[in-house]
Amino acid sequence: MFSMLNNLMNKENLEEYMELFYQLDQSGEKIRTKTIADELKTTKGNVSQALTKLKKDKLIEYAPYQDIKLTTKGREIGKKIKHNHEISEEFLIKKLGVDPKQAHREACKIEHALSGSTINKLARFLNEK
Repeated sequence: MFSMLNNLMNKENLEEYMELFYQLDQSGEKIRTKTIADELKTTKGNVSQALTKLKKDKLIEYAPYQDIKLTTKGREIGKKIKHNHEISEEFLIKKLGVDPKQAHREACKIEHALSGSTINKLARFLNEK
């Protein structure tokens, strides 16, 4: 999905950015560097590195000091990552009885590791009665 920028900017980190961008986009909130840094508990410098990488991959439209916009491809990726998170979190809470706060943290890790086919199987499992 993403080519490697460096060790600090791995696939999981970039997917976290895309998931956040998608959530902000869907809520109608402007996607800004400060908001991203605050939400992801990182520096503006790290955000700038990620923005450069995501722009290069044509997932966002970005110019310094302007709001960030998702491209169609970026929106699709963000939506997929958000879906993976929701399925993982629901499984942890409803089927395993994990505390919701812990489930949220762990779903953030799981969403990056599972394949699309595994997520689909989890979703079917959750919908079985």
